[in-house]
Amino acid sequence: MRKTVFVSSTYRDLKKHRDAIRQVLTDFNVRINGMEDFGTRKNPPLNTCIEEIDQSQIYIGIISMVYGTVDNISGKSYTQLEYERAVEKDLDINIFLIDEKDGQIKTGNIEFGENHEKLIHFKDILKREHTIKAFINENDLAQNVYELMKRLTKEENENFKRPPILNAEVLIFMLEGKECNLFIGKYNGRPVEIYTIVPDNEYDYFNPSNAKDLKIIRSVYKKYVRYDLQFTNSKGYRTTQEGFGLTENTFFSVFDNFLNAILQSTEDKKTIIESIKKIKVPRKDLNDWKEKIISVL
Repeated sequence: MRKTVFVSSTYRDLKKHRDAIRQVLTDFNVRINGMEDFGTRKNPPLNTCIEEIDQSQIYIGIISMVYGTVDNISGKSYTQLEYERAVEKDLDINIFLIDEKDGQIKTGNIEFGENHEKLIHFKDILKREHTIKAFINENDLAQNVYELMKRLTKEENENFKRPPILNAEVLIFMLEGKECNLFIGKYNGRPVEIYTIVPDNEYDYFNPSNAKDLKIIRSVYKKYVRYDLQFTNSKGYRTTQEGFGLTENTFFSVFDNFLNAILQSTEDKKTIIESIKKIKVPRKDLNDWKEKIISVL
């Protein structure tokens, strides 16, 4: 299951920090929920936040020196109410507090008075209930979130088992002036398998415009593994191409296997893309193949 991360914080003082976190999260196979994603809705802002928390599995709370907008009914800030809802819904809670000694805080981003007292009380609750990670600036916070996501997604990736059926898409790349197929098998919307097909003749070429609802089916019979391509053709008939699988072309089969290994590993998207970029192809016309792979990550 692709998890959803809810990012909770005040906005005015932590916009750069939120931007840095969102950039990190795009490297992982997660959905991102936060005030930037809400758009225009009929419900009051607090109700919208609560609804989005209910659809999330991971909560990231960032607290600096601003308590934030206070709800008139409860007398608590939106940020504290978001946290309390995340606890109520038993989300994976992760709290990051500004280092009040060494943290980089602008003078205008410190609240005083009643809100300051409420903030201290809120922080005391967080420190008592959770293991806290301190941050100095947005870059430090981004690194902390990166390490957190590596840990949270590691178990999921290590336990990945290829299901019998994968949804798929097909892209076209050019090789020596000839159209070739690049099939991408996906699990929960994430690419996990690559199949490079260089047609021996015009009948081996798969035309994406003539098919939809592609699926790659894996079956095992007496330790023999077979991959079939199933799709709905242009006439609406369910069609199966038996014996579909990794190409027999030695060059592509080596790299397809390599790519499948890293796509199913614990590596984040950025590392995977860098690994693909480092592949040394023997001919310049293979760069189109590499670019098409990167485009789906």
